[in-house]
Amino acid sequence: MATIQELEQAGARALAANNRKAAQYFADQIKSLESAGLNSEEELQQEPEGVIETTKVLADDLSNQFNNSIATFLGAPVDLISLGINKVSNAIADRDIVPEDAVGGSESMRKIIQGLSFGSPVRDEPAQTKAGTAGQVLGEAVGFTIPALKVAQAASKAQATTRAGQVGV
Repeated sequence: MATIQELEQAGARALAANNRKAAQYFADQIKSLESAGLNSEEELQQEPEGVIETTKVLADDLSNQFNNSIATFLGAPVDLISLGINKVSNAIADRDIVPEDAVGGSESMRKIIQGLSFGSPVRDEPAQTKAGTAGQVLGEAVGFTIPALKVAQAASKAQATTRAGQVGV
C-alpha cells in the first residue's frame, strides 16, 4: 500500500524521467488524499483482494445501480413537479415549499426499496464498476420497457373487445 510520501517519490521519479502524464497522475492522487484529510502515514485503500471480495463489490455495485435506476425512474414525476413548485416558490418567497424527500419522489422510492431489500441502502452515486454500469442500464431498460408492455397489453385487450361478437374473426 502506498503512502503520500511514496506517491511523492514516484512523482519525483516520473518528473526525472520527463513523464509529465505520470507525474500529474501522482500529483492528483496526493491532492485527493490531502483533501480527504489523510496524512502521509495513512495508506491508500487497495483494490479488493480475492475472488470473493471482488464478487461482493461487483454484486453490490450492480444491485445498487439497478435499484437506484428504478427509484429514479419511479420518482421522476414527483421530482419534476417538486422542482417546478420549488422554482415558483423561490421566485415568490425565496424558499422551497416541497422537501427533497417528498412522498413519491426518488429519495422516497430509495427508502422503500431499501426496506424491501432488508436494509441494504440504495446510494445515489455513479457506477463504480462495469457491473454497476450494467445494473444501471438494466434498471433503466426495465423502467422504460414495463410501461410500453402495459400499453401493448391494454391495446390488445381493446382490440379483442371491439371484435367481440363478430363471426369469423
